[in-house]
Amino acid sequence: MNFSNKGTWIFGTTIFLCFYWFNYLFMPYPICSIRMISVSDEELIEKTLAKEEYQIKFGPDETISNYYQRHPNCCSVNRSATNMDINGLPRKVIIVTAKFELKEPLPSGTNGYIAITQLDPCGDLMTRTGMAEKMKIEDFN
Repeated sequence: MNFSNKGTWIFGTTIFLCFYWFNYLFMPYPICSIRMISVSDEELIEKTLAKEEYQIKFGPDETISNYYQRHPNCCSVNRSATNMDINGLPRKVIIVTAKFELKEPLPSGTNGYIAITQLDPCGDLMTRTGMAEKMKIEDFN
């Protein structure tokens, strides 16, 4: 390898790392680099609720798309979370938390569920977990 190729490689790597760290440090929230847009909170919440649709107790004429409007306190979006990627580098992720009433209460009397979903900046599902708990009716509104 001669010096010019080595210098080009070092220059290219330096530029890439500077771009990566600039994007990580100075972007206020994760941006989908594939589509170069920011996915809205409503889209992220809708994707999370769609994954849990089979166990949500819907009211009359309620759907996934209007559930959030009727229950504004059901869900929250955290865009400032970080996680490590496969190379050990930090990356920004989005965590959506949804709280809803179960379609069928569990035998223990548990009637609520909290779903915690981790999404990438494009809104694609990365991990999903949740827990059932007893809740009051006011907690679902």
